[in-house]
Amino acid sequence: MFFFKYTSQAFSDWFFQQGLQAAGWATAAIAKTWINEILFADMESIQVPTLIIHAIHDKVVPFQLGEIQHKMIRSSMLVPLEFSGHGSFYEISGMDSRKQCEKCINIAYFRLLEIRIDF
Repeated sequence: MFFFKYTSQAFSDWFFQQGLQAAGWATAAIAKTWINEILFADMESIQVPTLIIHAIHDKVVPFQLGEIQHKMIRSSMLVPLEFSGHGSFYEISGMDSRKQCEKCINIAYFRLLEIRIDF
């Protein structure tokens, strides 16, 4: 569920153990903030150029959330990661993926410079 690409059993076991080492109280505290949070209430007031990078195969935080954020933040740009799930930080570790990400970020940066922002 966390990764889009195949991961070896050894890597999967290691990653699972990392999750078990996280403090349970911290995980519970984060979940509590999600319950009490009023999502999207102030998103339309964001006026700075915003780059949203989101994986299209993310099953933990669906890609649709990135699309909603992009629609609500006037000066935003959405860069979809095509071959990644929620574990993008591991799945883009190859040199080709890094170059692809760097290219997307550079394109986004220059497009965001073109957006006119009225303060």
